[in-house]
Amino acid sequence: MAEETESLSMEELTQQAFDFKNKWYGLAGKAEGLSKFKSGFDEGFKEDIKAIYEDIDLCKDYVDRFEIHLKEYFPDKRTDITWMTKKVFRHFEDLRVMAKKDSDILEGSKDLGTQLKALQADLAKAEAKLKEAEKKSGEACRKYFDMKNEYTAEYQLIDADIKKKLDKIEKKFFEMTTPIIEGHDITISSRTVTIKELFELLSDKPKDAEKISLVVKKGGLFGKKAEVDVAKTSVLKYVTGEILDGVPPILREKKKRVEALKSKYTELPRLESACENSEKSRKKFEQPVDDLRAKISDIKKSDVFKFVDYDGILEAREHYIEKIGEAEKEVKEYLDFALVNFEGFVELETDVEKRQLLSEIKGAKLTAAEKEKEAATAREDLSAKVKELTKMTASKEGFEKKLSETLALLTAAESDAAEKGRRLEAVNKKVKDFEAIVLSGLKNIESSVSSGLSEINKSMQPKTGDESAEKEVGKKVESLRGKKK
Repeated sequence: MAEETESLSMEELTQQAFDFKNKWYGLAGKAEGLSKFKSGFDEGFKEDIKAIYEDIDLCKDYVDRFEIHLKEYFPDKRTDITWMTKKVFRHFEDLRVMAKKDSDILEGSKDLGTQLKALQADLAKAEAKLKEAEKKSGEACRKYFDMKNEYTAEYQLIDADIKKKLDKIEKKFFEMTTPIIEGHDITISSRTVTIKELFELLSDKPKDAEKISLVVKKGGLFGKKAEVDVAKTSVLKYVTGEILDGVPPILREKKKRVEALKSKYTELPRLESACENSEKSRKKFEQPVDDLRAKISDIKKSDVFKFVDYDGILEAREHYIEKIGEAEKEVKEYLDFALVNFEGFVELETDVEKRQLLSEIKGAKLTAAEKEKEAATAREDLSAKVKELTKMTASKEGFEKKLSETLALLTAAESDAAEKGRRLEAVNKKVKDFEAIVLSGLKNIESSVSSGLSEINKSMQPKTGDESAEKEVGKKVESLRGKKK
């Protein structure tokens, strides 16, 4: 921590505290403002990063100076002051290191943006030249390879035709010479060859036929010298000469046809040369492009390149805002502590009685302030409780209203039920009265029937010659039936 020898008045110290507060809260705005740049090479970006670094450094200096003055004015709170200062310093140092690194990177790459733009411009020109060279090379070589492919196709037809004719002579050569050389080795200029090799050698150099010899094969006896079969050698030379006489005309035909083909494609050598020259030119333009791309790649690998695009700008902005946010709580506590204590500070009075009185007044003010805080808290609690009670009262009134409506419905339902009960009792009474009448009627009927039956029984007792008795019985029965109905 830096030492400060010059004392500051409370007014000066308070002013510096407010300056520090404004400077600190201005940092967030500057960090937010970085998003207005689209690249680290934009005009003003480097200056804004440097300004953030300088403001952080200034805030750090404020806190560094305040520690001594705060302890001077409030020695009883020096432990709290030391602890708060360390916490704030830690945040400022992290911010300072980050801003210093970015500022140094941008300062060290002062002309890097201009250099990169120049290299990119040169690359664009070089690529344009290379593209033109590639276009010319492509056109020249395309013409050459198109004609060469046509030439090759026609040449292959000639070669196939000539080969077919030579194959016939070769087949005849094998058929004629195989019996002659059986049991012999063929030598030419003292070198042993096969029949195929002999045909190829003599087709190329017919005069070498005179150098042919047929040597009789000896079966594994040591000391025996190889002997030339003169007779068969002469026969082989004659047959070879006769057969191979047909080769030169075929070879001459091939030569003539190939020469005619070449005369048809006289442009082919010129096109081949044009293709080769254009390829050399293309390679000449290719090297500068490779060199420029390598230089641009080296710049892009440097630290400053993280600011080259908008994503890099936004990332740097987020880092600063994040760091400032991490420090916010403890810086605010520090500022609140300083400003609250500055505001309530009373200069030391030389008169003991006055100093005591001022101390008591300060204590009373602090007590009053504490009480006011408690009262404010109590008022807030009371307000909250009143709101809660109001809600509960409203809720109770709503409940009572619903309860009243429910009771009214219940009373109406009970009244309706009572009325229906009374009606039911009246109906039941009528039913009971009706049942009593019916029972009484039934009893009377039963009594009448019983009495009638008794009389009938009496009447049915036999009386000789008395027809009037039967008539009497009939009347009684009819009378009973009428009563029953």
